[in-house]
Amino acid sequence: MVLETEDLRVDYGHVRALRGVSLKVRRGSLVTLIGANGAGKSTTLKAIIGLVRPSGGRVFFENRDITGRPTHKLVAQGLSLVPEGRHIFPDLTVRENLKLGALLIRDRREEERRLAEVMEMFPRLGERLNQKGGTLSGGEQQMLAIARALMQKPKVLLLDEPSLGLAPNLVQLIFEKLEELKRGGATILLVEQNAYQALRIADYAYVLETGRIALEGPAKALAEDRRVIEHYLGG
Repeated sequence: MVLETEDLRVDYGHVRALRGVSLKVRRGSLVTLIGANGAGKSTTLKAIIGLVRPSGGRVFFENRDITGRPTHKLVAQGLSLVPEGRHIFPDLTVRENLKLGALLIRDRREEERRLAEVMEMFPRLGERLNQKGGTLSGGEQQMLAIARALMQKPKVLLLDEPSLGLAPNLVQLIFEKLEELKRGGATILLVEQNAYQALRIADYAYVLETGRIALEGPAKALAEDRRVIEHYLGG
């Protein structure tokens, strides 16, 4: 198991956001975490990558306890987060944004190889390398955020609501890119409100409700579960 949480708990003051979340991500799999707003999905990712400190429980990465370790050290170890809202640098060009994702690379030729790889995956960015990030469309900014994370070749890619606020055609494009990454062997933990699309491409899924895992199982099985259909698939 490349990534695992065990009884993970997070408190915001007197509010318990996570109430014992245990999940597992196998190498080369795409695991999704779905649930309503406020269920604790984003908090789970933040606790994994050290942006919030758990009040209890453990996080394991490649069988090592990384609970509460600083984010920059976890990034160096191979974890990468694409945050909700993209958080690109609007006044920097596409190329400059991508180079920030390669800060840990010391070999200039390796950096250029990785740049070529992400350009092949996102050709639209290749056409806009010298354009400022803030002038891109919402879908292009999401592509840029994902491509920037991929520049470091993460062992596990954490994605927080990549389809949020995008037009339907761009949502479809983003999920096509995630499927492409999955076919290429990437390991992905995806937090997503669009349960239909998430369950369609995932191998395994967890349903989070008020800080607890309410359901889990193979994604295809959950997509046919009456409770999931009624609450998350508009059925």
